[in-house]
Amino acid sequence: DLSETMEIDYSTRVNLELTQTIRTGAKKGSLLWAIDKTKTSMGGRLLRKWVEEPLIISSSINARLDAVEECYDRFIECHELIEGLTGLYDIERLASKVSLGSINGREMIALKNSLGKLPFPKECSSKFGKGIFRQINELLDPLEDIYDLLDRSIADDPPISITEGDIIKPGFNEECD
Repeated sequence: DLSETMEIDYSTRVNLELTQTIRTGAKKGSLLWAIDKTKTSMGGRLLRKWVEEPLIISSSINARLDAVEECYDRFIECHELIEGLTGLYDIERLASKVSLGSINGREMIALKNSLGKLPFPKECSSKFGKGIFRQINELLDPLEDIYDLLDRSIADDPPISITEGDIIKPGFNEECD
């Protein structure tokens, strides 16, 4: 919500070196570079957004801090959660390609594989209950129905180009009838 974030003008962003250095324009040496330990593209984009648009509402800030504190206090569970997120493909990007109709068969397999991993991070995050974890636990849908549909419909080794065909598993159309 834009009303909860600080608007930072371009000149201030550059001078603070939030996402890139003044001298070279590279990420290395910036605040984002120093703190980015994210495991997925989605997490990297979210962290970048949080750095570029810091919160100004104390309750929202405290919700993030409470979650960080809980991760610190529950080191083993936190690393299980991190492990569950490792290797996820960029679900946001793949979902955008689905909605635009520009996704290919291999990307559909990447989406299926990523969706297949979601139940484990969902289970891990349910061990946490402070701050934004509460909201994540309420909103995170492991999309098992979408995974099942992709698993039943997309060939295990589809061609890269959608014009080659053979993306849909033989017999899937009859299954839908």
